[in-house]
Amino acid sequence: MTTLAYTVYDAFTARRFGGNPASVIVLDRDHGLSDETLQLIGRAFNPSETTFLVPLEDHTNEAPHFSLRWFTPQSSDLVPPCRPRGYQDRSEDRTGFLVEVAESVASVQYNASAIAAAADLPIGQCVITAPHTPIAEDPSQVHSRMFAPGRGIKEDPVTGSAHTRIVPHWLNKFDGDRLLCRQVSARVGELDTVWLREEGRVLLRGKGVKVAEGTLFI
Repeated sequence: MTTLAYTVYDAFTARRFGGNPASVIVLDRDHGLSDETLQLIGRAFNPSETTFLVPLEDHTNEAPHFSLRWFTPQSSDLVPPCRPRGYQDRSEDRTGFLVEVAESVASVQYNASAIAAAADLPIGQCVITAPHTPIAEDPSQVHSRMFAPGRGIKEDPVTGSAHTRIVPHWLNKFDGDRLLCRQVSARVGELDTVWLREEGRVLLRGKGVKVAEGTLFI
């Protein structure tokens, strides 16, 4: 019998049971577990993502270096958001699509329409985003939601990968290099982002809390 230590974190939030829950498991370099087994573990935990870290050859405690894989309950290695049909204001880059809407993304109409559109796509993902006027209770400048029924996720609580497209999309309109974002799922997540324009990268920063740890028996 193999035992694996696991930890569950809520990311992009300062409160437990908010933000994006993820199960994290550090594997040995020669763990020998098949993708099928890793997928079963992800399905058993059943958050939006289960993360497996494997130390690379140059890994040390002083300079950690891991390979990283994500598993949703239904598939491995998340893919970029893609375009749904039926929306007119679209922003496209070489890796995917996101959709800008004029009204609030919290509107309940998107619960049905966005999910239906996403489910009909080969990779089954739909991201919607809208500007937000900062207030004391919510200083974010942009709101978003992400639906991924094709990946076994009806609605993702917080999606870091989606913001690598959301942030350039809005900063091309707002100017500047920093954007405060909120993903307005039921759990709500907050991201402080920086666009490194010349490098073509987006830095994502946020708070996180540990909510559980234990041992998994394989």
